Amino acid sequence: MHQLGAQYWSSTRKYDTISSRYRHTAEMKAFQDGHCKRLNSTLQQAPAVPHTAHRSRLRVIAQAISSKQHSSDLAQDVVRQRNEYDEDRAPLHRLLQESKQELIPAAADDEDDDAGIAAAAAAAGPYARPLGLLNVGRMSSSNISSGYSGSPPAAAQAAVADTISAPSIDCDSPPIEPSASGRQGCPVFVMLPLDTVWVVERDGRKVAILKRESALDAALNLLRKAGVEGVMVDVWWGICERAGPRVYDFSAYRRLFHKCAVFGLKVQAVMSFHAAGGNVGDTCKIPLPKWVLDIGEGNPDIFYTDKQMHRNKECLSLGCDEVPLFWGRSPVDMYRDFTDAFANQFDYLFGTVITEITVGLGPAGELRYPSYPEGDGRWRFPGVGEYQCCDKYMLADLRAAARAAGHPEWGHGGPHDAGHYNSRSWETGFFVSQGGNWQTEYGHFFLSWYSGLLVRHARRILGAAAEVLNKPGRPRMIKAVKELENGHVVYEFQPMVQLGAKLAGVHWWFKSRAHAAELTAGYYNTRDRDGY
Repeated sequence: MHQLGAQYWSSTRKYDTISSRYRHTAEMKAFQDGHCKRLNSTLQQAPAVPHTAHRSRLRVIAQAISSKQHSSDLAQDVVRQRNEYDEDRAPLHRLLQESKQELIPAAADDEDDDAGIAAAAAAAGPYARPLGLLNVGRMSSSNISSGYSGSPPAAAQAAVADTISAPSIDCDSPPIEPSASGRQGCPVFVMLPLDTVWVVERDGRKVAILKRESALDAALNLLRKAGVEGVMVDVWWGICERAGPRVYDFSAYRRLFHKCAVFGLKVQAVMSFHAAGGNVGDTCKIPLPKWVLDIGEGNPDIFYTDKQMHRNKECLSLGCDEVPLFWGRSPVDMYRDFTDAFANQFDYLFGTVITEITVGLGPAGELRYPSYPEGDGRWRFPGVGEYQCCDKYMLADLRAAARAAGHPEWGHGGPHDAGHYNSRSWETGFFVSQGGNWQTEYGHFFLSWYSGLLVRHARRILGAAAEVLNKPGRPRMIKAVKELENGHVVYEFQPMVQLGAKLAGVHWWFKSRAHAAELTAGYYNTRDRDGY
């Protein structure tokens, strides 16, 4: 039980988690009113400790509260609360022993200086997206657990009994509910410009800023008035870790996210581990971190390579995913560390402002190979593109796969008759609809290997990101409540933010049998095979 307290109550914004799930019930409204009164009373009694960073953050959240709830008194009280985190937080078992008291209100007196964030969650409750667990009653359970089926201490049993009741509900498929704008249907997120955050030189050093900040404010205000749910923004690896390995600068993004909170907009943050400037619609150039490019100068095989040995520096090759080439770290390690650093900076906004983290998996942040590089002029629509498997790491994997298949002669590179970037499908021996080599045993072997590497790459990166977002101490929310045969109740939790990935919309040559452009991008999808 004590472990549960550490993993759930000490890490999750308690009021935020419960409020966002039970907000549609009559008792939730009464609970919310009572909680806000207790919060006001607590804040008024709290001593004011000057702390610029916390005061600034709470002011932003308080402004968001005012805009949502129109409660200036509550907002003023939140600003008044400036204390540092209370490191002597009451563990769950001590709260449970305080019988005759409501579990959540008791915890409210024990909140840290993120009381403002809890209040923001309270204010945003009616606007937050549903998470599926409704109709709170009384619980006769003898156990609260995250995958825990033992018996809790007797004192905890006595305190929990008749405190919370919940049926066995699976929350994986919540019904469609109104978005933050109050409208029924699918929430809309608007992509911010790629160069929303930019690096400039000031006083002899490079700093990250919000570009055209006044215009950004006007745009966010218009988006709010238009009723959109929120915005999506690239968090560029080349900007945030530009100074060196594990040296992160998220200061400009903090300012951006606070602005979004003020305007009542949610954020989908994209961990962009690629360079900008080489894709359709790119309006700026943002390279990979210089210290990564420097390593590539000595070892160009860290980049995707075509059969002409052209190196694509938009992103790192999946062939070296687990090779520690970067100051003792592999690419998977670097992506994990970056996502972890981001979560450490912004987990106090998870679930209320930041609702999704999308992890970049390739060029343009998409799970694919850079088979159609338009930015440097090698490819023009509707060319079939080229396979990207000629760096030494991918070739080594191909040779091993060919030997395992009993055909070592298949391990010397991609198909020899697949044409070039701007070929048409019927001009090649590999992609032609009738009798093309994509239908042969070799074709199936190569395409399965090529797309299989992409799938394993996604599993590695997304698995690392999920590990970071699920680690102890991260804010969590209830995913499902299951009642066991012995009468115990098991609570399953998930992160307060959704984990996302991007797939490419490779539509040209779709009406041909081979779907050539999809095959070179890594999607083994043909007229006769569903690759998705």
